[in-house]
Amino acid sequence: MLAIHEEKGTLSSAAVAEIRGRALDAMERRADPALWATRSTMLGAATLILAAESLGLASAPMEGFDPCAVKEALGIPDDHTVCCLVALGYAAEAKPFLGRFGLDEVCYQEHFGQPWLPEINPRHGSIHQSMGGRRAHDKQSILNSRNTGDQQ
Repeated sequence: MLAIHEEKGTLSSAAVAEIRGRALDAMERRADPALWATRSTMLGAATLILAAESLGLASAPMEGFDPCAVKEALGIPDDHTVCCLVALGYAAEAKPFLGRFGLDEVCYQEHFGQPWLPEINPRHGSIHQSMGGRRAHDKQSILNSRNTGDQQ
């Protein structure tokens, strides 16, 4: 990216050198640069997958690949790491979406095992995490207070 900006003249050679130097310094301060890079890459991969789906493309993140073989096949330099592969394309056949786990099965509030129970904001119709100033100890008490209009 820096080379493209330098080539187009949007960044001077001095600016490119400064940015590269700062990036190298920042990476040297990381306790585990590979782990940091993998985490950042996975955020980008997730965004790619969501964007692909919005365009009607199927996607599949892959694991179990041989990074050295991938680097060789794609001509990736030795000073780069392959931590993620994402296959993109059009599905050969449409398969029904089987759904996702509910929020109460994958999200917890304040403590592991304590269900996260979003409320509907009556003014905006949006979901938010507020519990009206009280802590949610069980799902039924929240549902009961919603049904009765209890404002504890």
